[in-house]
Amino acid sequence: MFLVLLRRLRLAFYTLISRTSLAAFEKPDIHFFRFGIPLVMKCTRRTFSTEAHALVFLGSTGLKLPIPHLLDSVELDGNTYTVMTLMKGVPLFDATLHNNLGNPEHPIPIKYDAIATALWTLEQPLKDKGKVMLSASGHGLPDPIQFFEHYMNPQPSVLELYYHITRHLDEEGRPQWTTKHLLQAYPEPMQAVLDDEVAWVHADLKMHNVMIDPTTGEFVGILDWEDSGWRPRHWQVLCLRWYGRAQQGCFANCFRRMRFPDKTEKAYDAMPKLLCYMAT
Repeated sequence: MFLVLLRRLRLAFYTLISRTSLAAFEKPDIHFFRFGIPLVMKCTRRTFSTEAHALVFLGSTGLKLPIPHLLDSVELDGNTYTVMTLMKGVPLFDATLHNNLGNPEHPIPIKYDAIATALWTLEQPLKDKGKVMLSASGHGLPDPIQFFEHYMNPQPSVLELYYHITRHLDEEGRPQWTTKHLLQAYPEPMQAVLDDEVAWVHADLKMHNVMIDPTTGEFVGILDWEDSGWRPRHWQVLCLRWYGRAQQGCFANCFRRMRFPDKTEKAYDAMPKLLCYMAT
């Protein structure tokens, strides 16, 4: 009871000295601190796979990543309130619309790539070796076959993950689609995805989560690390190359021209043969 009271007092204090932005209708769960304090508080409607968990993990790796630094987190009433440093600047998406920073020759895609590949140097703990869809809290990640609206449990292997997301491939209507059936029906694409590595992936590494200096156009950092976690490495490439509103064509094309490790490229090429749609 005493600990819960302390949490409520901390949250009340943070709420008192912060406010939502003028664009609160877009991000109602983001509070900016008053009095020029360079902090922000983010409310996540769950207590697992949160940004706080990810920032604690990434901060412990020794990598010098351009990400927010965690100051505090409060778990209360099923929500997590993450207090972290404010990254100044504007989203690359907005800057691209106004300043043409989406030019394919702009150096920011190179920094994107450097950060993604730096994350790939991280090694899984032995107890989690080979597991995927695994967050920093030890829980699951958004399920791609449910349009990321629900969370799936961590999968023991890439094979089990692809079994989960390829049940639509069972054209013979078997009572039970198994990993054995999957491997027999699609041996080459499955071998390609299984040959790739497991890596720490930011599944929303897109233009709206990249902050740049609005004056110089220089890269500042990357936001929104909740739901990052251990996934097949080629899923990061899919995210970077995916065309969409949040990843304009000229910018996505930068990553289509970049070449990643051969086995990752082969796995990326094999994905369309296994998935009924590709979404990130």
